[in-house]
Amino acid sequence: MRILVTFAVEAEFAPWRKLREFRAIRVTPQRDSGPTEIWETSVGSVSVSVYLTGIGGRLPHDAMLFREAFYEKKTDFAISSGLAGSLKPDCVPGNVLAVVQTSTAGGRDVSSADPALLRRAEAGGAVIVQRLLTVDRIVGKKEEKAQLSLVADAVDMESALLMKDFAQAQVPAITIRAVSDGHAEDMPIDFGRCITNEGKVRPPQLFMELASHPTSIPSLIRFGQQSKKAAANLVSFLDAFISSLPDSVASQRIHEVMAQ
Repeated sequence: MRILVTFAVEAEFAPWRKLREFRAIRVTPQRDSGPTEIWETSVGSVSVSVYLTGIGGRLPHDAMLFREAFYEKKTDFAISSGLAGSLKPDCVPGNVLAVVQTSTAGGRDVSSADPALLRRAEAGGAVIVQRLLTVDRIVGKKEEKAQLSLVADAVDMESALLMKDFAQAQVPAITIRAVSDGHAEDMPIDFGRCITNEGKVRPPQLFMELASHPTSIPSLIRFGQQSKKAAANLVSFLDAFISSLPDSVASQRIHEVMAQ
C-alpha cells in the first residue's frame, strides 16, 4: 500500500522526521522545469511519501504522476495534512481534525473525504468537522474568524485545492489537520508579512513587526508553543492512523466479499 501525505511547510513535517527515518528523493516530475524533493519512509507495511506543497500554492499533482511512473503502481490514498486555524469553540488548539468537506470561498471547489478513511480517522480519535475553508491569506483576527465560522469549522490555505486535485486524479483522500490557534485568538503578529510561501521566516520583517508591537511577544511565544504541540499531536495521530490502514482495508474488503 502506498500513501501520499502533504504538508505545507517543513515545520509541520519536522516532528515526523524525528519519529521515523525518512530519505529524501529528488525527482523531476512531468511538466516541471526543476527537481522536486519527496521524502520516503515505511510505516509498518505502508510505503509513505511526503511532499511539501508550500503555503497555499504548489499542488502535488506532478509528484503523483512521478510516483505512478516510478513504482508502476498507483497511489492508494492521499492525505492533506498540516496545521489549521479554529473558527468554532469546539475546535481547540491541539485537536486533530478529520474533515468531511473542504471548499474555497463562496462554496467553490467542494470536495468530500473518502468515507472509509473518515470512519478510520474517527475510530482513531480524530474530531470530525463538517467543513474546512481554504483561503488565500492567513486569517489573523478573531472578528474575521467569527465571520468565517458561519460557513466552516476551521480554516487553512491548501486543503481544498489539494483535495480537488486528488479527486481529479481519482485518488481516495482525506484532510487531517491539527489546530494551531483558537477561534477567539488574534494572531500575535501579521505573519503574512513575515513568512515566505515556503514557510520560511523573513527576519527583517519579523523584527519590524515585533519592534512595532513589543507587547505581542508573550502571545507569539504562546502561539509557538501551541503550534509545536499541534504538530506533535498531528504526527502521532498520522503515524498510528497509517499503521492501522492495512488491517482496516483488509477488514473492509472481507465485509464487501461477504455482502456479495
